[in-house]
Amino acid sequence: VYCKGGASSQRCAEGAVRLPNVGREAHTFLYHIVKNYDRLADWTVFSQAGAPSEGYTGQGRHDHRGSFGGHLLTGVRFEDYLVHPQRP
Repeated sequence: VYCKGGASSQRCAEGAVRLPNVGREAHTFLYHIVKNYDRLADWTVFSQAGAPSEGYTGQGRHDHRGSFGGHLLTGVRFEDYLVHPQRP
């Protein structure tokens, strides 16, 4: 778990790695990959702190509400990403 809180006095979860609040989530994801390149887990899920929402319509395509939708494809739950796919 990484913590990118603004003020240094902000509390992070116990065991969290504090990073500077730059680069949005992509900075954190890339930091993890580079820092752990030689020991990456077989399965890693990168996520923002908030729960993702359903209804991704693609970059630049508005849904029926006039927004770009959520981060998940329709019919997919976040929990589906947390389970390693079955291999034959």
